[in-house]
Amino acid sequence: MKDLFVKCGFNCGHCGAFRENAKTKQDRQRGSDGWKKYYNFRLSLDRMYCDGCQTPDKENLVLLNPACTTRRCAQTNKVETCAHCSEYRACMHELRVFSQDITREKIEAPRGLRSQKRIMLLS
Repeated sequence: MKDLFVKCGFNCGHCGAFRENAKTKQDRQRGSDGWKKYYNFRLSLDRMYCDGCQTPDKENLVLLNPACTTRRCAQTNKVETCAHCSEYRACMHELRVFSQDITREKIEAPRGLRSQKRIMLLS
């Protein structure tokens, strides 16, 4: 799957639950095994499906975490991802469950972005 970055900076293309990666029961089993290996918890096969948070809200939208505050914040602030947010809010606490080293730079890098602060320092 090609790279598809979600609001927080994760790559749906690498997620076993993303709809393009979870088409068959075997795909979902492989995804569930990956979640167990990397995050130390297993998603049931019926939960191993997600439309991806870049998908606009719709009636049958399926998200792994429908109450994600990061997605809501990005939608409210009308930014594609947190890397596009001029404030880069401290709302990244939810993500620290998955990774302790999430930084603005790591979210910006794959998109070729640089924060305004750093651009001003380099000018």
